[in-house]
Amino acid sequence: MTLVMRLCDTVAWATQYALRTACSVSLASSHVAVIERVEAEVTPDYFQFYARRTGATSRYDEMTPQGYAAKLWSDDGFVFVGCDKLYGPTPIVVEVLDAPPSPRAPAWQHVAEVSLSSGGREFMVESWDDDRPVATVELGPDAFRLRVSWAGLGLGDDDGFDKHGVRHERLLLQLWPTEFAAAEVVRWWPQWRSTPSARGSR
Repeated sequence: MTLVMRLCDTVAWATQYALRTACSVSLASSHVAVIERVEAEVTPDYFQFYARRTGATSRYDEMTPQGYAAKLWSDDGFVFVGCDKLYGPTPIVVEVLDAPPSPRAPAWQHVAEVSLSSGGREFMVESWDDDRPVATVELGPDAFRLRVSWAGLGLGDDDGFDKHGVRHERLLLQLWPTEFAAAEVVRWWPQWRSTPSARGSR
């Protein structure tokens, strides 16, 4: 009975998103449809902000040195996202895709991935000191892969602003349904790769 309900749940989710996909223009590649796309602004502090699937609780104290060095870590539901700059409003884009995205363009300096196998149907991005989401997208009931891509790294001072008061760092968060897989850094930004904890990670 549980299996039948789960299959029906999955079919219902796929049907709902198929209707959206028919009207979507892919921003990832010619073979990948963007089901949902949200632009927002998140406020990190202490070089980090968070995200989670519905129902997931914060487990920041369980984060590994490798996850911290990779700037992306998850316990399968709660997500830590690291930043180059200490604090300040940061533009993000969150996309739900129907398939894995194409390899990232060189403009994205650091790219990392984790899997989210537990939690509810929504994925929420939260600022460092506020658990009210700044962006929310809808997911299906199964495992999703999360890819985070960073650009604008290494510009400005440690507070995140250049001499004109502009903060250049921006992030792209992409999710798509797939089987669970180990965390991976797809592309290292050299400054992050050189940290001691990063040398022992993938």
